[in-house]
Amino acid sequence: MWQKGGVLFEWVSPHTLVPLALCAIGLLGFVLYSKRFPPYPIIRTSLFSSATGVVAHSGSVVHGVAVFSLLYYLPVYYGIAKRATVLESALYVLPNTVVAALTSAASGIVITKTGRYRLVLWVGWAAVAAGSGVLMMVDEKTTLAVGILLPLVAGCGIGILFATLGMAAQASVPATDASAASSMTNFFRSLGQTLGIAVGGVVVQNVFRREVEKNETYRAYAAVWARNIARVGRALEALTSPEEQALKQVVVSAVVQGTRAVWLLLCVLSATQLVASIVLVKNIDLDKPEAAKPRRPPISRPRLQMSIDPTAADSFVRLPNQI
Repeated sequence: MWQKGGVLFEWVSPHTLVPLALCAIGLLGFVLYSKRFPPYPIIRTSLFSSATGVVAHSGSVVHGVAVFSLLYYLPVYYGIAKRATVLESALYVLPNTVVAALTSAASGIVITKTGRYRLVLWVGWAAVAAGSGVLMMVDEKTTLAVGILLPLVAGCGIGILFATLGMAAQASVPATDASAASSMTNFFRSLGQTLGIAVGGVVVQNVFRREVEKNETYRAYAAVWARNIARVGRALEALTSPEEQALKQVVVSAVVQGTRAVWLLLCVLSATQLVASIVLVKNIDLDKPEAAKPRRPPISRPRLQMSIDPTAADSFVRLPNQI
């Protein structure tokens, strides 16, 4: 539904507003039902009883958006602006994923040694916000080496947040809810990854369409091209004549502006989470006593008492003689 807004249908169109309204009503009904009726709800409201828990779980959504925005739209930039193949684009993103894995392990070790996650959380969000802001300077004239190195700043922050958000969520709840908090963190991160592709796609397509419409020659094709930017990018490889270079420049510039809008959105979301973590997150002790396991009541088994009826036994013995 998100991918239709502004591309297939206008944002004020009933085709866009009605499904979004139904989704909002359904989510609200699900939350109210989970809070009141089921004894063991899928989403426990107790996980959001503290500001630290709320910021940790909302941060997981933004973290998921950041992860898939970088992994999905950096190759789009490499493929169209730098004429890279699919394999080359994947190789250009590989350093970012390696750095994220290393910083994720390092942040987990630091938190385990110090028992404090608040400062590490700040560093992670600051790195993502700064890295996203730096990416806004990337355009079609940026050298390939710079285009590969600049995303590493955001990659460091993304790796740091993998372990830190989960630990903050677990610290905000009693030991009995620690496992639920951990699984809920993964759930919200997966939700954010979905939104990262869907919302990011809407942003890229709408900005791409707006930029192409600025050119009177290709204004009529803007809506069609915006529906499948990747296919348009592959078609640019066949354009070699000098007259077609103008078309290639329009498409490349529009794609760069679209990805730049995604980096801007990611920068704003990360900066918001940074401010929220500074103001609301508390450094709660991670070493909590284990929850006492409830003792099971002893199982009372009824004793079997056998009583022999002599009359019945005698009749049983004499039964064959009677036959």
